Amino acid sequence: EKQDLEHHLALAREVQESLLPASAPQVPGYDLYGVNLPSMDIGGDYFDYLPLPDGRVGLVVADVSGKGVAAALIMATFRAALRIEHRRGRAIGHVVRETNRMLLDSMGPTRYVTGVYGILEPASGVFTYVNCGHNPPMLLGANGRARRLQRGRAALGMPVDLPEETGRVTLRPG
Repeated sequence: EKQDLEHHLALAREVQESLLPASAPQVPGYDLYGVNLPSMDIGGDYFDYLPLPDGRVGLVVADVSGKGVAAALIMATFRAALRIEHRRGRAIGHVVRETNRMLLDSMGPTRYVTGVYGILEPASGVFTYVNCGHNPPMLLGANGRARRLQRGRAALGMPVDLPEETGRVTLRPG
């Protein structure tokens, strides 16, 4: 039984790893890099690059409450919902609201997803984002100053109907 459980966990880990990007897209003028170093064999950490046909690219970092197999299953649900809405090319607020609605339809009330989702427009350097209850990412300028990207809303999957606050920053060289 122990070997069988270990085998199934190994398979689950392989599936989860396949849901994360194998490499970053090439975006002229930007160096993108991401890595996931899980603390357990399987869990709810997630990041992704979501290209759009017009050259913009979506960026997401998220974490599901809890650990283990349950968190991994919710992460897969979140990933699918976000990707479906993102590919429609709608405004960030709409994508977040629809992703939240799908999560509410498929999760119990004790689980939630925190994350930051945004769209980078490489030509202008504008990054538009929504922070969904996650630790604020830091924008580090060439001058060494750090700025927290805090605009957002409550975590996803929570029955809170608050409007999201979209943030917008311009990424400059350095």
